[in-house]
Amino acid sequence: MTDDELRKQVAKLIADGGRARLSDILVPALAAGIIMGTTTLVVKVFL
Repeated sequence: MTDDELRKQVAKLIADGGRARLSDILVPALAAGIIMGTTTLVVKVFL
């Protein structure tokens, strides 16, 4: 998830008056963080 996508999620959350669960934003963001971290780790190992 890019920063732009994350901002859109946050904007949507605010527009919904906070109805959307926080996990709807945190889970994809966390998953993206884990994927990025793993990718970075793999790249460092191979370089």
